[in-house]
Amino acid sequence: ACDRADKSSNLRQMVYLPKPTYELEIQADAAPRSGGWVNGDTFTSLRLDDGKVAIVLSDGMGSGSKAAMESGTTVKLLSELLSCGFERPFAVKIVNSILRMRNPQDMFTTVDLAIIDVYSGQIEFTKIGAAPSYVIRRDGEVDRIQLNSIPLGILQRVDYQSEVICLEPYDTLVMVTDGIIEAGSRTTGGDEWLLHYL
Repeated sequence: ACDRADKSSNLRQMVYLPKPTYELEIQADAAPRSGGWVNGDTFTSLRLDDGKVAIVLSDGMGSGSKAAMESGTTVKLLSELLSCGFERPFAVKIVNSILRMRNPQDMFTTVDLAIIDVYSGQIEFTKIGAAPSYVIRRDGEVDRIQLNSIPLGILQRVDYQSEVICLEPYDTLVMVTDGIIEAGSRTTGGDEWLLHYL
């Protein structure tokens, strides 16, 4: 329950919310490209009003401070729009338009968005130029989620795909940028090494 007090009229309002079915534990780690000082990836997580949690991961094109500015701008704008209650498709279109207005030639960034419903366990993935994500199931199986599209800021119209899956207790979602995949792909090619590791 949430207790809200109205100081002007001395009234109290009680808002009762259902207890979430699932609890989430979110952890993140980042490192700059070898020899660099600034990581071009940005991450955040936020609780939405409808009992959902959004995880946003963005990879700015290139590396260093310019990439960090691109991804940071994208994550900040998208998070603020989602927090204000805007629907995902509209929020993505707004961010794309802003990126194109700022610098239509080279302001490109990926978006990896996972919206998790803590009541049903459903996860909706929206991937815009983003690397695959992986769900490690309780039995050790690994589901690979890959949706192909180009990054934000390139085209006026944003084309992307979404996919919905259901999490079970103790499943683990792993979201990465292409830097992780490239770091281990020199010997095996692609993300086979990461699938094996997971």
